[in-house]
Amino acid sequence: MIFLKRKLLFFSIFIFVIYGGSAWAEYVSKSGKFRMQGKIQVMGVMRTSDSADTTPVPIESGDLIQQRNTLMLEIRHNLGEVKGIELGYYLLPRVYYDGIWDYGPDVFSDENLRRDEYGLTNTEQISDEKWGAEIFHGYLDINRDSSYMRLGRQVFQWGEMTTLRILDACIPTDNQSIAVDLEERLYPLWLARVGHSMFDLGPFSTASIEGYYVPGAIEDDYGEEAIMGSYIMPPIGRNNPSPPGGYVKNETDDDRYGVRLGFTLGELGIYLAHFNKYYDSPSPVLYQDDYHVEMVIDTIDVYGGSFNYYTPMLDIVIRGEYGLFLDEGRTVAHSLSHATSLDELSTFDIHRYGVAIDKNIPLRWLNPYKDIRTTLEYIGSTIKDHNDQMTYPWLDPDTGERVYVDENANQLVLVLNTEYANESLVPTLVFIYDIGPKTFLVVPKIEYKINYFTVSASYRHVESDTYQNMGFLQNDNEFSLKLTYFF
Repeated sequence: MIFLKRKLLFFSIFIFVIYGGSAWAEYVSKSGKFRMQGKIQVMGVMRTSDSADTTPVPIESGDLIQQRNTLMLEIRHNLGEVKGIELGYYLLPRVYYDGIWDYGPDVFSDENLRRDEYGLTNTEQISDEKWGAEIFHGYLDINRDSSYMRLGRQVFQWGEMTTLRILDACIPTDNQSIAVDLEERLYPLWLARVGHSMFDLGPFSTASIEGYYVPGAIEDDYGEEAIMGSYIMPPIGRNNPSPPGGYVKNETDDDRYGVRLGFTLGELGIYLAHFNKYYDSPSPVLYQDDYHVEMVIDTIDVYGGSFNYYTPMLDIVIRGEYGLFLDEGRTVAHSLSHATSLDELSTFDIHRYGVAIDKNIPLRWLNPYKDIRTTLEYIGSTIKDHNDQMTYPWLDPDTGERVYVDENANQLVLVLNTEYANESLVPTLVFIYDIGPKTFLVVPKIEYKINYFTVSASYRHVESDTYQNMGFLQNDNEFSLKLTYFF
C-alpha cells in the first residue's frame, strides 16, 4: 500500500500523545449552558538523522520537516429541554497553517524547481493543503432518557488498545503532523450515531446498543490527503522503479455503518462489534489490457469484540481486543513492478488482537509523591492464507531488494507516565519492541504546564536492521517542540 506509512506512523507515536494532556481554559455562561474555550499552538519538528536515499525528497539531519500553527475554538451549548428531549450542539472550528512549505528546506517549497528533479509537480496540491479554515467537528446532540442521537461531523472510539487500532479502525486518522494533539489526529466524518442503554437486564447491571451510519453520498473520505513529497511519505520515489503508465484514482462513495453491543457484569465490561470501513489507503493495481495503474480502494467488513476488567484485589485494569478484517487489500509483487498487484488487488483475511494491563506503581525512589502509571501491551496480527510475495510499497534502501510482509506480527509496548511539581511537570517514556524484525523504538516526552501555557518536547528514535514494520522509520528519527496557549 502506497501510504501504509501513515498507519505505521500512527502506531509508533499514538500512545505517548494520549498521556499528559492539558486541560483547556474555559468560559462558562452564568446559566452554565454555554461553554467556550480555545487554544493557540505553535509546533516544530526537526529530523535528527538523514533519510534513506529512496525517500521522495532528500531530508538531512537538522532539517525542519514540520511547522504547524493552529487556532482552535471549542463551543458547547445546551439548548435545554423540549417535550422531554434534551438538545445541544458542539462546534470545534479550526484554522491551521503548515509553514514548512513556505520557509522550510528548499525541497519542501511549493515554488522550488528542484522538486521537478524528483518527479514532483504537485505545487497546486501543496497550496491547497498547507492551510485550512473549517468546522473541524460540528454536531447536534439529541438525548431522551437513556437514548441519544448525534448528527454531524464527529469522531468516536470503540477500541481498548492504545497503539494498534482494531475496533477503533472504524474512524480514520490524520498523520500529516506527528506532534499534533489527539483531538486533531482522529479524522472526523459526517455521520449519524445513535445509542440506547438499559439497566438491570438479567445478570447484567447495564446493557447498551449503539450504531453509526456514514452516507457515502455525503462523506467519501477515508482519511487525510497526504501531500506528495512530504516527510511522512514512505521511502519510495527516488531511485525506485516506477510502475508503468499513469495513475488513475479509483473514486468510491460507498456507505459505511457499524453496530456495537455492550454489557457490564460487575467490574467486567464486554463489547461485540461489527462495522465496515474503507481500506486505510489506496493500493495500486496494474491492468495489462491498457497498461495503466489504478489506485484501488474498497470497503471491508470487520467483526470483533473487546473487554475491560478491573480487579480490586490487585488494583489493575486488564484490557483486551480482537478483530477479524475480511478481504483487506494487500499488494502482491510481480515481475513488472514491485509495488503493484497485477490485474486485480489481492485480498486477505487478517486477525488482529491485543491484551493490556494498566497499573499504578508506587516507586517512591523515582517519584516520592505520585505513582507511576504503567501500561504493558501485547499486540499481534496474523494474515490468513499469507502469500510470501506480499510486499511493502518500498524497496530496501540499502540493498534495493523488496521488503516482504511476514505472516505474523508481534509487538510489546511499555508506557511509563507520572507527574511532578504539583502536576505541572509530566514526563512520559514509551518503549515498543517489534519482535519479528527485532526493531526497538523509544519515545521520551516531557511536558511542563504554567498558568495558561504548556510546553512539550519529545524525541523518537528507532533501531533496526530491517525495513519491515516499524523498521522503515530507522532513518526518520526526529525531535519535536510544541508551545500551546489555552484561553
